[in-house]
Amino acid sequence: MVDLIKNNIGLEILTDTGWSKFDGVLDKGIQQTAVLQLNSLYINATLDHEVFTSNLVKKLIKQLRPGDHIHTKIGIQRVVSVKLSRIETVYDLLNVHHNRRFYANDILCSNCEFVINDETLIAP
Repeated sequence: MVDLIKNNIGLEILTDTGWSKFDGVLDKGIQQTAVLQLNSLYINATLDHEVFTSNLVKKLIKQLRPGDHIHTKIGIQRVVSVKLSRIETVYDLLNVHHNRRFYANDILCSNCEFVINDETLIAP
């Protein structure tokens, strides 16, 4: 089950085009994570988490190889390694406005997007 915590207080997150609103945070349950190590940055995320390559193409962390290049807040960085980490509760942002991109640990990532007809993703 995916739980949604709505962003009712107007929090914003940094994107590659400035600060942006987002709709909420999704608790995506317990999943396997991996550490994506770049030259001077790293992120611990799920294997199916999407990051942006140097030419702004989405790529899953599990598809990255040493030598690939990733878009970061401080410029393009080279992938050093991708190693399995721990199993833990993971979260994702829902509907980052404008272009659905945001920085996590200074690495440009993609977020979840849901098309819904009502106010909730949670079954009653």
